[in-house]
Amino acid sequence: MEIRIESYLSGSHLLECEPEKWDAIVILDSDIPEPEFVAEMTRSHLFLNFDDIESPAWGKRIVSSQMVKSALRFAKKSQHLLVCCRAGQSRSSALAYTIAFENGGAELALEVLNPERHRPNEQVLEEAKQVCHNPGFIFNYRKWKDEKARGSLSPYLHEIENEAELLIDAGAVNQIDPAPY
Repeated sequence: MEIRIESYLSGSHLLECEPEKWDAIVILDSDIPEPEFVAEMTRSHLFLNFDDIESPAWGKRIVSSQMVKSALRFAKKSQHLLVCCRAGQSRSSALAYTIAFENGGAELALEVLNPERHRPNEQVLEEAKQVCHNPGFIFNYRKWKDEKARGSLSPYLHEIENEAELLIDAGAVNQIDPAPY
């Protein structure tokens, strides 16, 4: 299984460049409507609406174990899976790690994570832990975090911003949530 973790911008670009190749799990903030673009460009898709928070907050939707279960069921049928959220760093990386772990074990799960880009959402991982029932799930993630993902993403933000500018210069448009943020 090929798993790609992308932002809305890079995910939009990928789907435009390779229409109907990808199955997509698109994580939308709780107030974002489902874009028709995804249905038009993917083989199949699943929308999950929850916010990038790690504990309950008024007016925000937190991930549920049912959402994680839905993502795992959906992913089982995929050969080419795109998992994206607004920035492609937190919610999508946590869910992609979970999917990879369930479908290929710890080694595959750790391969999808990039310490320069990903800081998996801890609440997503906590919900996933309830679904996975494998003690290695959190152990391997914590080991990766301690060894590879020290500090914050701030040293890499300039590089990430440059990549987004290159995509925009190449004509990429965020078609998942085109509203400015």
